[in-house]
Amino acid sequence: MGIASDGKHFLLADTRNNRILIWNKLPVGNEEPDIVLGQPNFYSNSPGCSRSKLRWPVAVATDGKRIIVADTNNHRILIWNKYPKKNGAPADIVLGQKDFYTCNERDSWIKWPWAVWTDGEKT
Repeated sequence: MGIASDGKHFLLADTRNNRILIWNKLPVGNEEPDIVLGQPNFYSNSPGCSRSKLRWPVAVATDGKRIIVADTNNHRILIWNKYPKKNGAPADIVLGQKDFYTCNERDSWIKWPWAVWTDGEKT
């Protein structure tokens, strides 16, 4: 659903596949992504609630250093403090839930996040 770029990387929220696709350089054609977040590989589609799982991510933002994801159906925002080097890399920060393994609407102070943004200083 959502896309983001810092002018170097290109990120896509592949919502129905419960993942974020990352190209380490801007694609100039039909190129495969380099990294996937939310899944252990490019062929899995297993939603979940953990540091490395997503459930219906609809938006992604980046400042060139960090990656911010609206993990909508888990009622939380996940943040990676640096660009991952491997598929399924775990997030560093969770907002909206008490921990990475609680993902229900009742306990969240963020309900159904649909957008994220950062200017490199604010998220």
